[in-house]
Amino acid sequence: MAVLGPVKDPSVYMLNETTSLKDYQDKLLEILLYFDDFCRKHGLRYYLAGGTCIGAVRHQGYIPWDCDVDVIMLRDDYEKLTKIWDQYADTSRYVFDRTTETNNMRAQVGAIKDVNTTYIRSHNTHYDMNHGMPIDILVWDKLSDNAFARKIQVFNGMVFSLFNAQRIPNQHGGLAKVVTKILLGIIRSKSLRYKIWSRCEKRMSKYNDRETTYVGELVCGYKNGCRLYKAEWFKEPKELMFEGHKVYCPTYPEKYLEVRYGDFMTLPPEDERIPKFTPAFIDLKKSYKEYKGTEYDDSEENK
Repeated sequence: MAVLGPVKDPSVYMLNETTSLKDYQDKLLEILLYFDDFCRKHGLRYYLAGGTCIGAVRHQGYIPWDCDVDVIMLRDDYEKLTKIWDQYADTSRYVFDRTTETNNMRAQVGAIKDVNTTYIRSHNTHYDMNHGMPIDILVWDKLSDNAFARKIQVFNGMVFSLFNAQRIPNQHGGLAKVVTKILLGIIRSKSLRYKIWSRCEKRMSKYNDRETTYVGELVCGYKNGCRLYKAEWFKEPKELMFEGHKVYCPTYPEKYLEVRYGDFMTLPPEDERIPKFTPAFIDLKKSYKEYKGTEYDDSEENK
């Protein structure tokens, strides 16, 4: 029986009949620590992002009711990760998943996924894809110092997001959903969609070979794309404790979080301290491959 209401003890808040929130957080931590070790060995920088970063600063671990892990990588480190992961990582356990011309992961961010687990999102139940538990890798780009050029970057980021994820967004307003549905209906060719998003990706990342004042997240909507974060806040990572382990955060995590959230140190009202968790199915002990045909299928793959 699931425990309803605000989370006070993650070990008793049940996500399903067999899995507590604490079980789920522990499995995500395993993935994060493997990723952290990989990055340190290969000289890659990453930074805890969003609520995961708040947790490190405010709780020295998870926000008690949090149910995901997000990290930021600047473009150069992200592209290096793409090139070396399969060569050096234990891909029998962890796969680096990103959308390519031939692989559509139905999300505009990359992820490290545990292939021995199952995490099926509600909008992905009709796709034969990697449904392993993920930690999301948010790729950030350097932003032009020219305000008009930055707007062009944001526009290209929005078009990239639409044709890269190739699905109707479930966390944006009604207008965004209507526009997305119309454009995806008009442009149905997978090869043409790939050409569009790959060109937009090149355009939005064109400033990464130079020094700029700001960096930012261009692939998660207009509002996020317009937020400006000083590049100096994302130089050498700062180590903070997270669930008893040292992990990387922005050089100035408080400044990043203030721009992203405002007063991030104040706890939300008690009735809002609940997991924002909507998977169709999870299993921490079995690979998603065992559930093809039961919990997911491929009925939408070629539509």
